[in-house]
Amino acid sequence: MVRSLLRVTDLDDEATVRVALAERLERHVEDPEYRELLRPRLESLLGLADGAFDQADMFATWRGFLEALTSDGSLVTFVVEDLQWADDGFLEFIDYLLEAAQAPIMVLALARPEVTARRAGIGAGRRATTVFLEPLSDAAMQAAARRAGGRPPASLRDELVRRADGIPLYAVETVRSLIDRDVVVPVGGPLRRRHRGSSRP
Repeated sequence: MVRSLLRVTDLDDEATVRVALAERLERHVEDPEYRELLRPRLESLLGLADGAFDQADMFATWRGFLEALTSDGSLVTFVVEDLQWADDGFLEFIDYLLEAAQAPIMVLALARPEVTARRAGIGAGRRATTVFLEPLSDAAMQAAARRAGGRPPASLRDELVRRADGIPLYAVETVRSLIDRDVVVPVGGPLRRRHRGSSRP
């Protein structure tokens, strides 16, 4: 996430990442002593240094960096996808950030329900709101399957809806996977099941 903010990737060399970090710190952190406090800890986060810092120190640093990004009046939106795959340390940081941040920072985390089995109460603090998305209806799922790649035959569409269990991503990705594997192909718009042993639909 920090690399994304700095507009660098894992493929950029260390010198490029260091320059991008220095520019961002210079822009948002006015106090030079605080900049030098943040720098080695952020470099450690980015894999640029081997400094050993305890968790409390790192959490405070990351929070301080995010707060510094708001120094020009900007709002910070911290978007996390698939939070259920996060390690325990990251989940602890999210909890810490929600409780301790003293700046306009919004954390938008998307997760499957099973995240609560690992972290009961996550997203349930005084500064958090949890929104549960119910599975889509069969009619809505069938519409999603049609939009993914034409009009699958009714039997195939019904099977997709059953297997997707109300989760549109599953239906859409399954249709795309079937097209990629030539199990079904578009023919004049609708999808048709490809006949076994034939290269023609």
